[in-house]
Amino acid sequence: MRPPVPLHAALILGGLLVPGALAAQLPRTTARALGMMHSQTAAARGYEAIAWNPALLGMPGRPGFSLSLPQAALGTWSNAFSAGDVLKYEGDTLTTADKDTILAKIPLDRRLQLGGAADVMAVALTIGNFGISVGGVGDARVDVSRDFAELLLFGNITRRTPSAPPYDADRSAVAGWGGATVALAYGRPIGVPTGHLAVGATLKLTQGIAVAGVQDLGSFLRVTPFEAEGRVHALYVDPDSGIGNGLGFGADLGVAYELLSGVRLGLTIENVLSVMSWNEDALLYQRREYRLEQDGDTYADSVISEVQEGPYDATDPLQLALRDSVIGRATFPTRVRVGAQLALGPVLLAGDAMVQLKRGLVGGDATRVSVAAELPLKVVAVRGGVATDFSGLSFGGGLGFRGGPARFDLAANLTPGGDRQGLVVGAGLSIMP
Repeated sequence: MRPPVPLHAALILGGLLVPGALAAQLPRTTARALGMMHSQTAAARGYEAIAWNPALLGMPGRPGFSLSLPQAALGTWSNAFSAGDVLKYEGDTLTTADKDTILAKIPLDRRLQLGGAADVMAVALTIGNFGISVGGVGDARVDVSRDFAELLLFGNITRRTPSAPPYDADRSAVAGWGGATVALAYGRPIGVPTGHLAVGATLKLTQGIAVAGVQDLGSFLRVTPFEAEGRVHALYVDPDSGIGNGLGFGADLGVAYELLSGVRLGLTIENVLSVMSWNEDALLYQRREYRLEQDGDTYADSVISEVQEGPYDATDPLQLALRDSVIGRATFPTRVRVGAQLALGPVLLAGDAMVQLKRGLVGGDATRVSVAAELPLKVVAVRGGVATDFSGLSFGGGLGFRGGPARFDLAANLTPGGDRQGLVVGAGLSIMP
């Protein structure tokens, strides 16, 4: 019999999961795409087209063969802190002024949000008009009330008067999921009087491995006189249940058209159809509600309510509500992307615009516009670009090294402001003529 997992351990695990517009049902953050700020709807090549626009597999000039060896990207984001803030305070003892500066970055009417995602494309292969890829994705998010962020910074050295409201957890939560996806893609050229036209589709089968959620149920802390209640519940996949805990499906449709002038246009509808279901027999639930209060020079604690770790029970309203918030959106986001590519001599220019039509299990931007350029030299390609989600700008770049058909790519994106401040880094190996 496995010992119960305490809720504080689940919270710590949720924090470790947070390593950002990375996560999707299908790993797509190849290092080249990352270096070009995801401007790939018309500019993806070879195996990249599986995730970005399968119609490009039917366009002239596509490589007859391409192979992606491991490609990986890892990113973090926050609505209040940038990578520069982390570097500024890393290793330092925070003064009161430092803590006040950090706390002031969290809006008074909002929670501190931290998140992260990881993409790993284990292998991808294209031969002619066909492509197949296998990879894994993960997405995690932590929400912390501004009050509890203040407690983390200042501890029990409160500056609140006894008559002030207590510190309130205000719906603090942790949520995350991970899965693996196999994708099959096909692009077909269509004869037109002028230019080149192709259509394509990518079918995706996702194996859900793990999903978890921890939510506050009304925790608070008052310093004078001391009084605190901790109310938390958690829902998660049983670690002993193996990897077959969910099953999902998605379908992308793509169109590409190249004018005689060489301008290429692309359109992709991501997850025009999608569904994701989890095996509820593999879900475990537990709840802890405690009270701690001061009585003179002593402290007394008591249990308000407790549900030991056990199978998920849909007849319990609290369990059902948590289940709905964690896996209730049992589909993947539907997004529409349009893009353009233009070659000016050796320089490749590309741009994309994306809008999310329907939210889903994974996170990401609701809107995004990007432009990028790539300059291939003899043995190295230089890439760079800029993007915005209309709350802040992102900047990125990368290098691609080539030796014959073998390629090694590195890239990074930085978002210094806005609602998704953060850093994404990626690297990958591939073979492409």
